[in-house]
Amino acid sequence: MGGLVLMGGDRGEHRDDPSPAPDAQHTPTDVVPDVLTQAPTLSGRRTDEGVLFTWRPGTAPEPGDQWRWHRDDTDEFGHTAGRRLLVRTSRGICLDVVQVRG
Repeated sequence: MGGLVLMGGDRGEHRDDPSPAPDAQHTPTDVVPDVLTQAPTLSGRRTDEGVLFTWRPGTAPEPGDQWRWHRDDTDEFGHTAGRRLLVRTSRGICLDVVQVRG
């Protein structure tokens, strides 16, 4: 079981200061361009050699995109331009896959 605790620094006497109003040059946008908006679809199946994971992008791939993977059982990680990974194991396994925009 894990947990995450986020803490901010103490702003002390400046805690009630209003933030400055944005000007025309610094107005934030609602959507950040070129950001991945959907997670990839991941599946796995056991074979005689281990577990074969395959995935499809949630957002259309672009030249230079990579896939970063992480094994929860061994904390091993890596990256690939392909869309499959064979993990040689006879045990249960969990794999996290993230599409990284090139």
